[in-house]
Amino acid sequence: MKKSFVVSAFTLALLPALSFAIDGKININGAVNEGTCVYSNGLAGQTVNMPTVSAASLATSGTMSTTTPFEIALTSCSVAQRVAVQLDGAANGDSITGNLRNVATAGAASNVQVGVVDRTNNSAALRLPGSSVAVTASGSGAATIPLGLRYVSTGVATGGVVTTAMDFSIIYP
Repeated sequence: MKKSFVVSAFTLALLPALSFAIDGKININGAVNEGTCVYSNGLAGQTVNMPTVSAASLATSGTMSTTTPFEIALTSCSVAQRVAVQLDGAANGDSITGNLRNVATAGAASNVQVGVVDRTNNSAALRLPGSSVAVTASGSGAATIPLGLRYVSTGVATGGVVTTAMDFSIIYP
């Protein structure tokens, strides 16, 4: 009796594991970097002041202003290290347009978003690794990620304030 109970309990314990089929496998690879770059402005970040433009210049959906260039400066990188940034506009991002929404609360311009572009003026998609062009750190360990911002109309723009923000992560492609 004891033996049959032990065998039955053992068999019952194995049944749930035997009832699940394996449909696939995911292999995972990664790397740990010895030297990581440091954002020169730290958590305080930086402010990019875009120029004032006429609402009339953003009169139809999809119209864009000229680009306001800015750079993300990094220090303490390993010499000759490849580095880029992953842009994260999740908090203010528009999942349809890929631009940053205007989050100004008082006197806000309407039908205006902010698009992020890389150094070749191509849209830099939010939340995609390698959104910026990868650069190589200099002999001093400095690296500069060139980006730009531009107003993008989503309809007939009206005058007012434009405020938005985005986060980023340093990545090593």
